[in-house]
Amino acid sequence: MTKVRTPLMSFDARGKVAKALVFSSHKGQPLAREYVRPNDPETAPQVTQRSYFQTALNAWRNYLTDSDVRAAWNIAAARDQRPLSGYNLAMASMLRIVPAGDPASYDHQPRAGGGQVVIFHVLNIFDGGDAAEAGNFDLYTGPDPDHLLLDSSLPIFHGDLVSTDQGDPGDVVFAQIRKDGQPRSGIQRFVLLA
Repeated sequence: MTKVRTPLMSFDARGKVAKALVFSSHKGQPLAREYVRPNDPETAPQVTQRSYFQTALNAWRNYLTDSDVRAAWNIAAARDQRPLSGYNLAMASMLRIVPAGDPASYDHQPRAGGGQVVIFHVLNIFDGGDAAEAGNFDLYTGPDPDHLLLDSSLPIFHGDLVSTDQGDPGDVVFAQIRKDGQPRSGIQRFVLLA
């Protein structure tokens, strides 16, 4: 590796130039080296992990496309200790569940329903069909995204998770669904209907 003083006529340079030269630093010292194409052995575990990632990515691109759903994931990510985007948080959640191969249901189309309830329409992330995942989902609700408490445990009924009465018409409620400790939605903002 070559040590450099002012790489590219500047104080610092990072990255590659035309697949010929790579600038980086090591222990604060700027370095330049020849670009070397990364080795890709395509081992069985690597191929398997890539298929998991592709499944999660397909779900994000094809099924979790509603702008409210993505905004909810961004709200949840803003409350995470790590610097994540909503996309990063959703992908991390899906990548914890996809390897099991079991049905995995995620919020696709949240809405406030009549009677001051909140409804999460959930899809199976493997095929985009209405979710029929066994077991209950935990619904967390609160007056703001930072104060969500466990409200109830809900089963899927015809692809929907329907809450109990959440307050008065016009009230603002924030809600998130989780299963086995994993978020299955972002933190959604609802204005309750009569």
